[in-house]
Amino acid sequence: MGLTATFISLSTILSATSIAIAANAGDILIESFASPTHTWESLNDPVMGGESTGTVKLENELGVFDGEVVDVPFLNAPGFITMETRDGSYPDVSSCNALKMVLMACEEYDGYRVSFGNAHVPGGRYAYGYKANFEAPLGSFGEIVIPFDEFTDNWNDATGNPIVTCKEDSQYCPDKNTLQNMQTISLWGEGVAGIVSLQIRSISASDCTASIEVTSDESQINKEMNQEIGKDILVTADEIQIESFASPMHTWQSLNDPVMGGESTGTVKIENELGVFDGEVVDVPFLNAPGFITMETRDGSYPDVSSCNALKMVLMATEEYDGYRVSFGNVHLHGKRHAYGYKADFEAPVGSFDDIVIPFDDFSSDWSEYTGDQIMTCKEDSQYCPDKNTLQNMHTISLWGEGVAGIVHLQIKSISAIGCARFADAGKYFPRETTSLSQEKSFIPKYGLCAIAGVGLIAVAAVVLFNRSRRSLNYERIGEGVIIV
Repeated sequence: MGLTATFISLSTILSATSIAIAANAGDILIESFASPTHTWESLNDPVMGGESTGTVKLENELGVFDGEVVDVPFLNAPGFITMETRDGSYPDVSSCNALKMVLMACEEYDGYRVSFGNAHVPGGRYAYGYKANFEAPLGSFGEIVIPFDEFTDNWNDATGNPIVTCKEDSQYCPDKNTLQNMQTISLWGEGVAGIVSLQIRSISASDCTASIEVTSDESQINKEMNQEIGKDILVTADEIQIESFASPMHTWQSLNDPVMGGESTGTVKIENELGVFDGEVVDVPFLNAPGFITMETRDGSYPDVSSCNALKMVLMATEEYDGYRVSFGNVHLHGKRHAYGYKADFEAPVGSFDDIVIPFDDFSSDWSEYTGDQIMTCKEDSQYCPDKNTLQNMHTISLWGEGVAGIVHLQIKSISAIGCARFADAGKYFPRETTSLSQEKSFIPKYGLCAIAGVGLIAVAAVVLFNRSRRSLNYERIGEGVIIV
């Protein structure tokens, strides 16, 4: 309660003034191999019998990435190896302009790349994340600085080379959501045969700016505060709306099974205030087993539903079909090739709309990428349960027809999270605001807590005289449990 109350109080105090302060925060550390906060591991090219091999070790305060990239026999072209991490927490680097790595190579090699995040361009098969090439200094440590606008998520999953760059088309530039939480980082040896030998000291974001901007218009602050909370909360206290197809906030599209000449087909339309998912799942000829189709979205913003217990969809099917599934997020287990996110099965009511409620502990990140079936459930092993980072920002949602041949026809009214402790932890609905003063560490030493307090004290008199009668009106209506001091 203290943190939330203190921050909202400061915002209210400052509402009588106009402040816009920016400070150069320099670098934001993502990983130091002197004291690593993430688990790093190697992934060898699994495609078509790829024979490239790599290892990862943490020793002498360094991350050591060794291996060899060789031709994939079936393709007669070089494969890849990676050093990657997918766990832990990642700082918000959306105020920064570049990625910086301190490293050196022990062998000449021209296929080094680095990627982060799980962005996925429609039609890309295995290409996830924003990727850029880099040249490693040979024999001595140096700083590699790669501007974020040199990364792109439109890259060739066979060679690793960019297809369309960020500078050529801004839709492929790293987005704010990814920079606020990268979720994963990978260093690659890819697309060039040769010896990989890297030693990495640290990874950080550079050329960062810390800022606090407060408007002098108190009514605008109140409006924005109510919008910030109102957009996450549906009508009831325990439900948070994610998508309403009566007024959709996301772009939805279909993805047909691209594996081994898959012939399943699907379409997505938004009409009559419904999301309509049609298609047919048929056998993949090469595998003689059913493929998949999806209705998915990867854009827009997602509310924090980490206080909730279940996913709810209001929908109906017009045909009997036993292969419906839903997934969210981009979590990826080591050793998996194409399985991303937390997935669960569901049965769709036929002929009439109904609520489908799936507890979050019915979802699992350990599922078969061939059938869609769960391998290890969340209830069997909690490491496969949806994690807090994903529930705070799902990034992507997909409905699937998968692993069962048949006709798919769904009509969806809405998707939401339920069983939410609405304001049990009010900070959940102010993720940036409640942490900004502690996260912007470079701001406090430079200007001092006294400076912040001084501005607040100067503003107190104006607030008391100007706004005593109206100060808490809007906030009292927000909901129980939020205390404004």
